[in-house]
Amino acid sequence: MKALLPLAFVAILCAAGEVRAQIPTAYTNLKVLPKDIDRAGIIQEMKRISLGTGMRCEGCHVGPPTLEGMNFASDAKETKRIARAMLAMVKAVNEEHLAKLEKAPAVKVECATCHRGQPKPPAIVVAP
Repeated sequence: MKALLPLAFVAILCAAGEVRAQIPTAYTNLKVLPKDIDRAGIIQEMKRISLGTGMRCEGCHVGPPTLEGMNFASDAKETKRIARAMLAMVKAVNEEHLAKLEKAPAVKVECATCHRGQPKPPAIVVAP
């Protein structure tokens, strides 16, 4: 059931025109995402992050869960700063490390690879 919550949120986000209207069309504080990303691209990226981590917009952005008055550009939340570091790490793994392998893997690392739909990645216990 927990795994379905982010999916339900994304479905609501897509269906609710008034919520979608709150997402800006110009971006002033992009540090990891491409500076020329368009609205559709940023929405797709945020959905991917949301599904991968199980977090909603207010997990990283300042503002209410309704998105009304959300300050997407603010860096006030530590989770946003951590997310940026994680996005840079994923990009480096995919573009610098995996790309150098003799036979590059067919899949890429993404948020869900570790998080599996949870805000904190579940611990992997290896038997001794």
